[in-house]
Parts: sequence; structure tokens; C-alpha cells
Amino acid sequence: MIQTPHATVIWLDGDHARAHSTMREIVSSGGGAKGIQMMGTYADELTRSSGEWRFTSRVFRVTTINFTAPVGDCYKEWATR
Repeated sequence: MIQTPHATVIWLDGDHARAHSTMREIVSSGGGAKGIQMMGTYADELTRSSGEWRFTSRVFRVTTINFTAPVGDCYKEWATR
């Protein structure tokens, strides 16, 4: 699985924050025969406590999904180990 986040926007309000990220995910069975390509957005709510930011809510909304295998074999280098 490969996840690539894009265009993250963060809104700060004291010890609370909201974040929005566009995500592309590519999943392969490893042999290239089956896979999924998906795009969507994360809508996150965060809170700062003791100087650390923690997620309080995370929702992933799928915008497109394609049930075809990605071209190539992104796991090839790991298969030889």
C-alpha cells in the first residue's frame, strides 16, 4: 500500500485545530493481478494537551475508487529480500 497526502490545510484555534488533506492510495496484491486506486479526503479534529497534538476525530471520505491494478510492481524490490 502506498499513501500520498496532498494539499494539507490546518486551521488553528488555540488548543484546537482542524485539518483537511487530500489522499491518494494505491494498493496492490504484490503480483499485479489485483489492486485498488483510491482518492479521498481526511477531515481531522485535533486537540493540544500537555504540549502534544492528538487526533480527537478522523473521517475519510472516498471521492473516487478504481478496482484495477496499478501499472508496474511497486513491491518488486521487497520480494527479493
